[in-house]
Amino acid sequence: MSKKIGVYVCECGPNIPDRIDIDRVIEKITGMEDVDVVKRFGLLCSNDGKKFLADEIKKEQLTHIVIAACSPREHEATFMHVLEDNGLNPYLFQMVNIREQLAWMIPDKEEATQKAVKSIRAGIQRVILHDALSKKEIESTPDVLVIGGGISGIEAALSLAGPERKVTIVEKKESLGGFLNASSGLLPHQGTDLTVFEGKKQKVLDHEHIQVLTSSRVTDVRGFLGNFEVTVTKNDGGSIQELHVGAVVIASGFASFDAGQLARFGYGKLENVILAPEFENMCRSGNIQLKNGEPPQSVALIHCVGREEKGYCSKVCCLYSLKFAHLLKERFPAGEVREYYQDLCLPHPADQAYYEKAVEKGVLFIRSDQVELKEDGGKIQILSGHQKQDKASVDMVVLAPALVPSEDTAELADMFNIPLDKHGFFKAAHEMLDPVASPVEGV
Repeated sequence: MSKKIGVYVCECGPNIPDRIDIDRVIEKITGMEDVDVVKRFGLLCSNDGKKFLADEIKKEQLTHIVIAACSPREHEATFMHVLEDNGLNPYLFQMVNIREQLAWMIPDKEEATQKAVKSIRAGIQRVILHDALSKKEIESTPDVLVIGGGISGIEAALSLAGPERKVTIVEKKESLGGFLNASSGLLPHQGTDLTVFEGKKQKVLDHEHIQVLTSSRVTDVRGFLGNFEVTVTKNDGGSIQELHVGAVVIASGFASFDAGQLARFGYGKLENVILAPEFENMCRSGNIQLKNGEPPQSVALIHCVGREEKGYCSKVCCLYSLKFAHLLKERFPAGEVREYYQDLCLPHPADQAYYEKAVEKGVLFIRSDQVELKEDGGKIQILSGHQKQDKASVDMVVLAPALVPSEDTAELADMFNIPLDKHGFFKAAHEMLDPVASPVEGV
């Protein structure tokens, strides 16, 4: 049967035409053997675009389709459905990525245009060799495994569980909750207190479609989307359980940067220099005190501990340090509270007001890239500012360490074949378009 190939270039708004000369691409592709039509369209993945493509298939009586657009990961399935709905085998189709691989990567428009022509020509040569395939159905399960029983794992389980889907949470510790079990409170836009969180934990434990396996770890995984076979083992090495799930959510949490690596902060050597998680425990117990049992009259909160070494902002340290400042001012209204920061990260609309209220309460904010701590006759001296010329002494210092990958991250990445980014975190399928999916389908 003679082939009638239709080639369609998606503009993707301004993303592609700003970097690639689409008219020139069409001129170069037109006239190729077996190519009957070459056209452009503003946004092929839109409803109008899909109708345009459907009309073209019928009007031109096409046998094969090539679409030059975004990544196949984004809309290959979209266009395959259009083909199938209009009587064309969805496998007689080839998608060419000229957005992520060309338009977004090559600043020179002439070079990007030439490469687009070559890529589309290659796509045409490939689709000629495609066979009309038929689909086969295999049994799959809708059940989901959630690794990690912190607040992210709890939220995921509650969102997914239902009469037709069972969710299993595997948590390595003895109880659900993760970091929030030791938290002293939430931020204003998260709720007034921890009762919301406690309620979610109880809802999980009472949920008839959620199974909770604590003091357990995932030790092996096999399979693919719809059919994962997972081995769960108790921490003591016993009670091995096999799970059959269709998808996996990894919510394995985080760890704190080891502040002891940085001698300038004196952690582990200077008395009353503590980490944020340790201070959280003090706040939660209501017992904020120095090593000698006395309440502190002055406290310094040091942001960005390890930021320079790790090469990124953890995005949460500023906010929980603000929370600490409010708690200290409520507990010790006459006490001095100082915050040393490099840059303030206040992403939520309510965060600016939260910061301003801290200022109104008398919290001192000192911007400094250089901070060093020294012993000062029972107190802690803080050197900051240009060449560390500014000096202040306080009773207690709370360090806000950078967030780093949890101790399980590398093991889970190897088990599920998920790549890690340069910082050791799980690599997202797409940082902008799909930041919570992994490159592995179903995970």
